[in-house]
Amino acid sequence: MDSELKTEKSRKTCKNILDSAKDVFIEKGFNQVTVKDIAAKAGLGHGTFYLYFSDKKDVFYKLLEQVEDDLYTAFQGGADIDAEYKEGLSTYRALRKDISAIFESFKRNYDIIRLSKELASLDPQFAEKYYNIRLRLIERTERIIDRSPLQKHVDSKIAAVAISGMIESTAEEWLNLNNPHRIEMDFDRLLSTISKMYFKLVS
Repeated sequence: MDSELKTEKSRKTCKNILDSAKDVFIEKGFNQVTVKDIAAKAGLGHGTFYLYFSDKKDVFYKLLEQVEDDLYTAFQGGADIDAEYKEGLSTYRALRKDISAIFESFKRNYDIIRLSKELASLDPQFAEKYYNIRLRLIERTERIIDRSPLQKHVDSKIAAVAISGMIESTAEEWLNLNNPHRIEMDFDRLLSTISKMYFKLVS
């Protein structure tokens, strides 16, 4: 029982550190944050922080893993590729379900994705982590293309990168509230428009 309590306490402490780190990273930006900032936000001492993570980069990597896991989970809640895209026929309903799951995941994780994209241009390790997130969407898109009539006419990998890029850039435009030139987008109209465009491409 004692070991179970200690394990549960450890999980809560780790989550507290991650949640606190996410808050201060979003508030200050990665480069301005120190371990002291994270520990203070979590209400912990430095020593406790270092029992769980080696430095602030280690924490950020874990946050990126959570984003990747969330996107994977979003796909699990999306369309069943094998069942709903069989025999090369994609349906609008299935595509809309997928796009909705993707946009909701981007919304939940936008601030960390944005920071990782900025850091990717400065650090090869961050670039790899950021690409792993993008790869989830690209691979999913490629699987859909391979089950559609489009695959007879295009290179599936290139098409997947192009379509994924469209989805990513649209999500960024929708979520970047600090952009003075941002175009206001109602989510239902956004979802409907992207889904119809995607459907036209692959059907």
